[in-house]
Amino acid sequence: MKSIMTKQEIVRSENLFRLLEGYSEDLPQEKKEYILEQVNKVVAVHTDIDALDNYWCSMSLNEFCDSLAIQAIEVGTISEAEINEGLRLIWETEPPEQIYYLEKYTKAIEDYYKRSEGTISDMLFWSNYGEADINTVINALKSNEELIFEFDGNVCGKSIKLQ
Repeated sequence: MKSIMTKQEIVRSENLFRLLEGYSEDLPQEKKEYILEQVNKVVAVHTDIDALDNYWCSMSLNEFCDSLAIQAIEVGTISEAEINEGLRLIWETEPPEQIYYLEKYTKAIEDYYKRSEGTISDMLFWSNYGEADINTVINALKSNEELIFEFDGNVCGKSIKLQ
């Protein structure tokens, strides 16, 4: 993922790695809290002890540090063209790059379209949209419709709220 990260994000990730390389869930609580405090001084989005104790279930320490280091696009500063580019990048990449773009764009996109229910991840991944249907996602975001996502990925129209 470092190949697509900004220099600032790379430095942040490296600093986090140095803080966390000796961390384990067996450390005394006071030590955990001290490390957490130091981590939260570095990260773009605050984390908690539970995340520090359990990240290893789904990713390596390097991937975890990279994910904490990502600087999301500031809410209210994104254009529709940037949203379309962000959705395309999310759609066309595989993890771990895909995770990077999700972290980078999600909050700004959801705020731009004032989504009160559901998430971009729900729309892109739980629905099994095909690549040709990215415009369907964009149109759904614009309309603020509630959508059903069936297992085959068809958008069926208004329905239950995404949780």
